[in-house]
Amino acid sequence: MTRNDGGVEMTAACGSDIALSCYYPGENRIVASGDTINDQPDNATQLYVIAHQYGHHVANHRDNAPFANPAIDWGPKNWASFAGVCQGVRAGRYFPGDEGDHYYDNPGEAFAESFAQNAFPSQPVPWEWPDFPDPHNGGFAPLQRDALNPWNGDGVDKRRGHFPKKRRPKKMLKRFATPLDGDLKLSLSGPDRADLALKLRSSDGHILARSDGVGSRESVSYQICGERSVSAVVRRHGRRLTRFKLTALIP
Repeated sequence: MTRNDGGVEMTAACGSDIALSCYYPGENRIVASGDTINDQPDNATQLYVIAHQYGHHVANHRDNAPFANPAIDWGPKNWASFAGVCQGVRAGRYFPGDEGDHYYDNPGEAFAESFAQNAFPSQPVPWEWPDFPDPHNGGFAPLQRDALNPWNGDGVDKRRGHFPKKRRPKKMLKRFATPLDGDLKLSLSGPDRADLALKLRSSDGHILARSDGVGSRESVSYQICGERSVSAVVRRHGRRLTRFKLTALIP
């Protein structure tokens, strides 16, 4: 956060003559002026500025693997998935950790500002991160999950199915919800004498990954980046009665 007045102590502490506050992640330390903040062009109060820095502190103690751990540069898992950080980074729009020319394209700063807006939703501070979603438009809920019930690793989702002893069907489709971005791992297992193949398909039908070795055990991996659901397509070779199990590790 920045200010429009001077301050020798804040300049020395934060390395900027316009800093209102700063955060040292390695020390878990917020530095903020004890002076009352007046006449800020963005209407930010002293407590609002501190809340922004506390947002950095929260992110510094959250995991957004495989993208960032700690999540201080990307933002925590729920908010980052809501804000499309993965897609933004891939497209060259977002710049995690950039405190210079791309300050307003930095998802870590956008999360911290969203955190402050959540703490003071009625304070008239304008949203100055236009390429990120305004948190008043659905962003408070994922942010609150990150603060109060943070992501701590993959969840497990299982599906079962069977092919009857006849020609059809040759394949079956099982859908999985993928509400958060991260690494998805999907494994297929069936009887020893069966021969199965596995494909992972997007909601619009594109093949994301496939595995078709000999036998009934296959596995695929894919990095979820904006896809909110995927489908596993299990194909049977031959006509043998075959039961199978799908196990998904979902971020």
